[in-house]
Amino acid sequence: MKKIIFAFTLFVSLLNAEVITKTNVSTANGEGYGASYDEALSKALADAVGRMNGVKLSASTFMLTSSIQDGKDRDFEKIYSDQISKQTGGRFDSYEVLKNVRTPDGYNVAVEIKKTSVSKKYKTPGLDPNNRRRLAVMPGYVSDFSFEVNGEYKSSIRVADDITRSLVTAITKTRKFTVLDRENGDAYYREKAVLSSGNAEKEELLKLGNVLGADYLLVFDLEEFSLSEGKASTITTGKAGGKKASARIHYRVLAMATRQVKFSNDIAASFSVKGDHAYALAVQDIAKAVTDEIIASIYPLKISSVSGDEILIAQNLRQGDVYEVYSLGQTVIDPYTKEVVGKEETMTAKAEVTRVTPKMSYLKLVSGSAKAGDICRLVQGSNIGSPKVGTDAGGREDNVVKQTAGGGVVLPF
Repeated sequence: MKKIIFAFTLFVSLLNAEVITKTNVSTANGEGYGASYDEALSKALADAVGRMNGVKLSASTFMLTSSIQDGKDRDFEKIYSDQISKQTGGRFDSYEVLKNVRTPDGYNVAVEIKKTSVSKKYKTPGLDPNNRRRLAVMPGYVSDFSFEVNGEYKSSIRVADDITRSLVTAITKTRKFTVLDRENGDAYYREKAVLSSGNAEKEELLKLGNVLGADYLLVFDLEEFSLSEGKASTITTGKAGGKKASARIHYRVLAMATRQVKFSNDIAASFSVKGDHAYALAVQDIAKAVTDEIIASIYPLKISSVSGDEILIAQNLRQGDVYEVYSLGQTVIDPYTKEVVGKEETMTAKAEVTRVTPKMSYLKLVSGSAKAGDICRLVQGSNIGSPKVGTDAGGREDNVVKQTAGGGVVLPF
């Protein structure tokens, strides 16, 4: 018989790390017969070790010399335990005699051998990163050496890097992905060197070897970008004002394991930005437009709760944006591939974002009614370009809302 006993789990809190210490006790029973107690015990131990290890061992492995059999039980058992550990590569460390019966032909002995092992594992602070899909934003590709920004030429690589960082910020704020860093390798290796230097606590080394791999890669090509004096429709109000920004970006979401293109789209737009930091605002608006499309395709906004005319959504949105609210209908199945392509939806309300927190947003109903579980689609705000057109791996326009005969539409996910 073989059994595993999980004795206990101890949580040890350190200043800069949380370590889970687990003690595991493995046991196996064996029985042996012999003309002497020593012979019966050796056969019982060999039987137990074979059961636990899945191999047969000779009883002579555990036989002691006659000089040890002098009645000193403590030494007797210690030497047997040492023999077990030595002969089995340290995989077992002690034993207990369960039965010692004198028979007409000698002895019948039953034993239980034990192996105690201790393992430690570093626990990442906060929520388990494996509860969400893991995404890495890769550095963008550029086709030109520089872009014109405020009458000067700015490195295109620098602009692409700024968009990459804004994408990381915008996607992290959605709290829908575990966003992985692929930019700060130097800082990581410097800290790794500190932990490996011998000057840190041993438990700190448990932080190493836990780097996560991505489920999805977000890659993009920045084909055009400019910022100049001029007027174009602003993103949020549709009125002319501020500096004129133009951008053309092509992005793709790739499945890391298969290199399948899960989502792809082009955004080309001219828009206005206001304020002393027009360049930073333009970069942020482009990143938010890409983020909104990805989230709408994979995780459409869902209403968490409704209280009176106030809607609560568990995501950080932008104050002033307006959303259409849709109730879900029947599941739609592609008649050719038999895949679920979405659900029918019927618009029931409009709502405007009135206040936000880092993790939640509150919307006020402008018209209609809404309930928990309904989805929301952005209709006015940071949706530059063509946020409702995208293609999946099969080349279909999988982010297009389609009308149905009953007056509803089919969701594109």
